[in-house]
Amino acid sequence: MRYTYEDFCLLKIFHLQKFNSQVASPPKLAHISTVVIANRSNGNGTNPDEPVPSVEDPYNQSSGTWKPLAIRRLESLPKENLLRIPPATKTVTFTWDFLRSAFGGSQWSPGLYYIPPSHGPCILPGRTYYALDASYEPYLPEQPGAHGAKLTAFFNSSPEEVDGDDAGAAYSDVPLFICASPYSVEKNTRRYTYFGTYSQNRWSDKLDYDRMVEEVPNKVKMYWAEQLSEIGRPRWVTEALRKHFWPKPEYEGTMLGSSVSTGSVPNEDEERSKVLEDLEAYINELKDWEKESGMKVKLLKMENILEAFEKVRGNIPWLDSSRRFTNSIIGGCCRPAWTSPLVGVPPMRLLGR
Repeated sequence: MRYTYEDFCLLKIFHLQKFNSQVASPPKLAHISTVVIANRSNGNGTNPDEPVPSVEDPYNQSSGTWKPLAIRRLESLPKENLLRIPPATKTVTFTWDFLRSAFGGSQWSPGLYYIPPSHGPCILPGRTYYALDASYEPYLPEQPGAHGAKLTAFFNSSPEEVDGDDAGAAYSDVPLFICASPYSVEKNTRRYTYFGTYSQNRWSDKLDYDRMVEEVPNKVKMYWAEQLSEIGRPRWVTEALRKHFWPKPEYEGTMLGSSVSTGSVPNEDEERSKVLEDLEAYINELKDWEKESGMKVKLLKMENILEAFEKVRGNIPWLDSSRRFTNSIIGGCCRPAWTSPLVGVPPMRLLGR
């Protein structure tokens, strides 16, 4: 799968949608992308991609908290399912060290962790899980069973592009863990609450300039500016930054047969000579670009990223939760640490397919 960008979006939103499923006792178990999380009722939900009549934004009129439109269009899970989710006071939380020890893997994209096949058997069917910090993710689900979104600047390639079918369904039925969530009653904000499993079922949406400036909290932009400008950032992020700020030059030289399209009589030898000349010039141009852009991207500072936030629009991806229980997935390795059982919460998906 290949991701492209119409322009530099330091904030994108991934939509996370939760399917109708029996849920119970979720335990409490960290560029800029946004993932949106949502729940969908059984067969009666509105398709978030279908156009609807324009209406005034109810969030600006009431609570003042903006939510992605695609999330607001989705219906909640049936009430009987939501009632099976226990209150926050009866859930357990987990440390980051525990999650890493139980699942392993490494960060593939911001907040998404992947366990490659080379690491051996994995208890997660999709070989991925989310560990997100609500301090810098203002649009995450407010509680288990709710819809939400995650912010992002760039997309990494899909694990399937690297490991093929062995990568599993990396964006389907993904367990979601959130720390610092207002939903949690845990005093230690560094401990993670399990929200269920979600799936991303659509491409990301770009945040326009007004949303970037007026709705995205300044601390979120500061956090991601620091992440994108840090020296130890992943190589794929560095490449994405370089291609955005200093796009690779395109070949504009002569092509074989181009004289025919202009109506002139082609001289094959002259045309071939011209093509080779232009190709050589383009190769030299690429070498210069590789060297200069490589040096410039190393000098990117937080101030440069923050300035970009004020000039361009951002994006939003989708997460969609599945019907399967995660009791069998997570229970085997986590139950010894729980004080209450995990019955099951729908899965999560982050990248639109």
